[in-house]
Amino acid sequence: MYRRILVPTDFSETSHFAVSRACALARRFDAEIHLVNVLPLLDLGPVATEMPAVSRMDLEEKWTRAVRDELDAIAGEARVTVRVTSEVTRGHPFVEIVRYARAHEMDLVVMGTHGRGAVEHMLLGSVAERVVRKAPCPVLTVRLPEHSFRLPGSDEQLDAQTGQPGSPASTTAPVGIGAATMTLNRILLPTDFSRTADYARRHALELARRFQASLHLLHVVGDPVSQDSAGEWRPTRPGASVNCRPTASIRSGRRALATRSSKSFGTLQTRRST
Repeated sequence: MYRRILVPTDFSETSHFAVSRACALARRFDAEIHLVNVLPLLDLGPVATEMPAVSRMDLEEKWTRAVRDELDAIAGEARVTVRVTSEVTRGHPFVEIVRYARAHEMDLVVMGTHGRGAVEHMLLGSVAERVVRKAPCPVLTVRLPEHSFRLPGSDEQLDAQTGQPGSPASTTAPVGIGAATMTLNRILLPTDFSRTADYARRHALELARRFQASLHLLHVVGDPVSQDSAGEWRPTRPGASVNCRPTASIRSGRRALATRSSKSFGTLQTRRST
């Protein structure tokens, strides 16, 4: 299923962790890794008008060479266990990542959710979101284990590993790329019974088989609906939108999804949540 895995990196700690996860996946699927760093277009502002063209070219060459050396070092460490191709490109990160994935027929993109520093956290998060939306293949976003998160509409901080309130546990030991391992015990598959959800189901099943993990199917029921005189489904709460199917349809879809998945995987856990 995964023969070529694209891993964009900005050399941040999160990107380093994403590379290690990608290598672990590559070993499971006997895939090759494509490491890519996208250099942003060099903008020197007012200084550019006073700088000779030769100096600007020299600056760009030195910058590219330094990035190339760092990328080669990561690729060399990863090549201990997997096949690796590396490339430095220049442009807008989101555009170049999607372009590379399409041009080289990538089967999967693995990338971090955060970059370097406060500003880069915001920028790389935006890049990752855009890649998820526009990439021609599935995208796996990776978060550092010690990073915490907050539930929508809440200021309560949750530990990323346990999901429980409290400060995240810190990890000081660096993750070795070449020797990194990856374990998946439980995989959550939210579904709305759409074609896209069915596409995600096939990938979740393959991952569950490879990692001997349990697969949990989840459908979240939104606002209640009822049929009007014309047979159309309308929300019963004023101002609400129709964002779910009637209960009978949900049950039918859940049974069909569980049946299709069980034929190729085994026993599944299904849950309907409101």
